[in-house]
Amino acid sequence: PKLQDSKKKIKTCEKNDLLIWKKLWKKIKNKNVIQFTYDPPLISNYGLFDGIQTNGLLNYIRKINDKLNLYKPKNVKLVDVENVIGLYGNIGLKWPDQKIYNLTKQPFSFESIPSLCHIISILCSNIIGLSKKVLVIDLDNTIWGGVVGDLGYQNIVLGPESPEGEAYQNFQRYIKKLHEKGIIICVCSKNNENIAKETFKKNKNMILSLNDVTIFKANFNDKATNIKEISKSLNLGLDSIVFVDDSIFECEYIKKEIPDVLTIHLKDDASNFIEIIENISPFVFSNITKEDLKRNQNYKSIIKINQKINKSSNIDSFLNQLKSRAKLQKVSSINIDRAVQLLGKTNQFKLNQKLYNVKEIYK
Repeated sequence: PKLQDSKKKIKTCEKNDLLIWKKLWKKIKNKNVIQFTYDPPLISNYGLFDGIQTNGLLNYIRKINDKLNLYKPKNVKLVDVENVIGLYGNIGLKWPDQKIYNLTKQPFSFESIPSLCHIISILCSNIIGLSKKVLVIDLDNTIWGGVVGDLGYQNIVLGPESPEGEAYQNFQRYIKKLHEKGIIICVCSKNNENIAKETFKKNKNMILSLNDVTIFKANFNDKATNIKEISKSLNLGLDSIVFVDDSIFECEYIKKEIPDVLTIHLKDDASNFIEIIENISPFVFSNITKEDLKRNQNYKSIIKINQKINKSSNIDSFLNQLKSRAKLQKVSSINIDRAVQLLGKTNQFKLNQKLYNVKEIYK
């Protein structure tokens, strides 16, 4: 009976806490909102078991955060504080500071403010249509160990036979997941193209396939030139691209030649590669649409069309042969997320920078 009474009280508290936020969200329904979830408590009820006990404070906080995520309107973007603490805690960031809280009621430490600003800036970029859409990857010592041109595809370090090989394989799984969420994957490597592609086709431990790669640049041109060509082929700005490489020289060169590209140096052990990228958090996944999931295939089609246009002597005749048709649709609950995305992409071309949220577009 005591446990039942306790559960009823908890449900009542959950309902009341959620009601407060629903009222606040209603008042700011015409604005985009970035909201942080509740922090894990500094003082627990049940110590190590606080997250799984019915009356645990951490357990309650997690339930409330789940409800916030379930009922939040589409104009609200939630930041999972517990996840942020775990993610940035890996690099020695201290989130809670009891002394600062006692003085100012500020729940986070001063040293965490740069990370918070970074998170907010990423979400703001996503809201105004300036999110990262492309991941350009190196090959040797980035998605496998060793130089394939010297070792051959059979002898590169990749797979569960060694800790290092498993780390590279896990990194490929991570890239594969990004691809499945709509991030465009491109290769930019100083390599022989045939040898590099042979690895994708014949090495049994490869997680990535050639079908996962939209543009494959394996040659001995400088990487800045290759990345600019990738940008042009995709018809996407350089500021949409994230470039990762194990070479500090290549990374510094890209930073100097193409500062608009977000360049990430994958240093040291391959086991840290995923963490290095996640600490920067360049990709935001919220309101993923069907178009996002088909993005890689769509860009492959665009590239093929552009190649045919370049070879065609009569562009008008070629475009007529495509038999393109415009399909007009009313904004509905089915396509509203895509409508918001497309309108967001136009903001960089407008003078007034007016942002429209879901409530304003679809009533």
